[in-house]
Order: sequence, then structure tokens, then C-alpha cells
Amino acid sequence: MKYGVSIMSDGWTNKRNQTLMNFLVNCPVGTMFMESIDDSSLRKTREKTFELLDKFVERIGEKNVV
Repeated sequence: MKYGVSIMSDGWTNKRNQTLMNFLVNCPVGTMFMESIDDSSLRKTREKTFELLDKFVERIGEKNVV
């Protein structure tokens, strides 16, 4: 069995109409918060979401992500 981490993200809009996105990693030991991004100024496209997730894969290391 291969062990590694899964990258998770969640986004929402706060009361000030800012769009925020959290990034977390999950593994058998638990879940860890990585970063929160104010993406209010970003266009929400599949390509941009992929770009943000890809940044975290590179940061964690592709071989560590399952």
C-alpha cells in the first residue's frame, strides 16, 4: 500500500465579499493547514484552480501526493 498525502481545498466568500480559498493536506496521521489565499482578484476558472493546486503539488513533492 502506498502512503502519501491528499491535497484538499475549500473556498467561500466572507461578509466583505472577499473570496478565500484554504489549502490543506491529509494523511494517515491527520490533516494539516497549508495556506489561505485571498483569490478575490483572480478569475475563477478551471485553469486557475489547477494552477493553484499544481503549486501545492510542487511544494509538497509530486512523489508524496496520492
